[in-house]
Amino acid sequence: MNRRLKIFFGLKLRYVLASFILLIVILIAAGYFSVRAGRKATLAGLVQQGRALTTVLVASASNIITTDRQITDIAVDEIVSEIELTIASQVYENEPDFLETLVAKLGLIRASIYDRGKSVIHKMETEPRNISGILDSLQTYFLENVQIDQPFDIIYDFYFIQDRRFLFGLLPYKGDTFILIVYPWTVGQYADRKLSLAYLLNQLSLEVGVEYIVLQNYDGIVFASKQVSQMDRIEDDPFLAKALEADSALYRTVSFQDRKVLEVVQTFNSGGEFFGLFRVGLSLYGYRQLTANFQKQVWLFVILLVVLGIVGFGIFAGYQNLSIMESALGRARAISRSLHDSIAGIVLSTDEKLQIVTANVSARKNFGLPDGEPKTWSYDHYFPGDPFMVKSVLKEKKSKSFETQIIGSSGPMNLLVSTNPLFNAEGKPTGVIVVAHDISRRRALERQAQQAQRLSELGTVAAGLAHEIRNPLNSIGMIIQRLGSEIKVESGREEFDEFLATLNSEHRNLDMIVEKILQVAKSGKLEFQEANIKQVIEEVVSLYKYEASARSIEIKTKVANGKVRIDKEAIKGVLSNLIKNAIEAIGENGHIEVSTMFEFDGSGNDVRRMVLVVSDDGPGISDQQQRNLFKPFYTDKPGGTGLGLATAHRIAVDHGGDLRVESKIGGPTKFILTIPVMR
Repeated sequence: MNRRLKIFFGLKLRYVLASFILLIVILIAAGYFSVRAGRKATLAGLVQQGRALTTVLVASASNIITTDRQITDIAVDEIVSEIELTIASQVYENEPDFLETLVAKLGLIRASIYDRGKSVIHKMETEPRNISGILDSLQTYFLENVQIDQPFDIIYDFYFIQDRRFLFGLLPYKGDTFILIVYPWTVGQYADRKLSLAYLLNQLSLEVGVEYIVLQNYDGIVFASKQVSQMDRIEDDPFLAKALEADSALYRTVSFQDRKVLEVVQTFNSGGEFFGLFRVGLSLYGYRQLTANFQKQVWLFVILLVVLGIVGFGIFAGYQNLSIMESALGRARAISRSLHDSIAGIVLSTDEKLQIVTANVSARKNFGLPDGEPKTWSYDHYFPGDPFMVKSVLKEKKSKSFETQIIGSSGPMNLLVSTNPLFNAEGKPTGVIVVAHDISRRRALERQAQQAQRLSELGTVAAGLAHEIRNPLNSIGMIIQRLGSEIKVESGREEFDEFLATLNSEHRNLDMIVEKILQVAKSGKLEFQEANIKQVIEEVVSLYKYEASARSIEIKTKVANGKVRIDKEAIKGVLSNLIKNAIEAIGENGHIEVSTMFEFDGSGNDVRRMVLVVSDDGPGISDQQQRNLFKPFYTDKPGGTGLGLATAHRIAVDHGGDLRVESKIGGPTKFILTIPVMR
């Protein structure tokens, strides 16, 4: 006997040990995949940041170049106009005086008159001696490349001399003669360095996390932040050659000054003058720190679970093996559920004065923000009460993530919100960015899943009840019949008959309750047929007209003609239950309205679903009652079974639709049944 117990205990212990080893493997796998997922999500965020930065670079560079072109065109037009005006004024006695006037008036460093053979007739020079030789060479180069055989206003080009830019221009003068001017260019980004592309790139390269910014083409590096000394040429790097042909930004991990950086590369085309790449290197230090901390936490948690498992194994070996396995698996699932991504749906930002700076399409649509660029949009005006905690984030200079409910343009929305402060290069807060994701649909699906789970559990109970109760009920019914027909009562016959009548009544009530439970539990056994919903509703309403009239309750219908595929009897049962509940809720003196509508798809051609609404002006339903309304056996009516609305909800789900309630204390109350429609 003892030997048998030892063998059994040994087998059980080995089973527990094998289960425990399996648990350790599962935890290690969960930890490994959790770390991988965390790294992937963090890197994706850094890549998104790099792509956003390159997008800003491309847009800003394009704007600067476009603006400089426009300024250049205006300045050149002014020079041409001034020269033409000077020519037309006729205030000079000879051409040398004219050139002297022109140089003084415009601030030129050279002005010359040439004939069609490009020979000098007269000239005036005021440039410094140290650049005269360079000017002569550039002037010769410019004239050699000028074609003057067609009418023109001005032919010009720009050249750099000792970090200064000069305009070389050729204008028609008199007859076959021309005026050549050399003008020191101090217009646009060459007049104010803060308007230049180089200044913008230098400022951006100072941002935290930015290792370098490079503007590069096939000729080499056009711009590089100060810490860059050398970079691969485009033709020597297949990745750069591929990025030059790509429509969107590409990224990779490269070595830079003995450390790894994330490089994001995007094509930049200025419209003819320049075609090349923006290369932005982002520091991976924060990424490594974040992933290292996350990895440390995950593995510490896994180790903690393993240690707890070892302790539990030592204490409960052979007795609690199943519970240990379930607990460990539950913790592993918790780790899995904790790893998720947040998708930004609604995005808006404000400045430090709470003026809305940007708002994406989703924010405009959901909160009624006007189209166009924000000018004087007040955050307090569109979002009274500060639902996104913008003021708090500005004050505390700390990010906040939370879930909230807010009334949007289309009604209440459950939002998952992340509100983050924005800082300038000096670390001062300049505003706030809000990212919110609508999770209303997810909350509705969770409620539906819970309801489906309850109905599934009820099905198991109902099957047991049908087996355990129906047979005894039938036996009781037969005994009651025999009592009435076979038992002869010598005295107290009237009391005996009353007793039998009570037994019969209670027997029928119990049988009806069992039938209702079975109706709630049944699923997927509907008989679908095409029916006119208006006819179905009118048949049900007519059954309650008399009872409603007796209570001074008016039942109105606003029903559209339309055919749907439904189980007629099941839908009649749902509608009958809703109207009956409305009458009982009102009591006396009130109104009930039954209405339908058909919703179409985006094209307006195919019917998408039918919506049936039963509304009443009764006392209303509290929030607590609404949360439990469709649960089986929940009721606040004396003598009620709590199965009517549970059955109605099950029928709606079996039709591929839904049944929900909208109400408040004091009314009104609406029950909304939605059913998909197939044409």
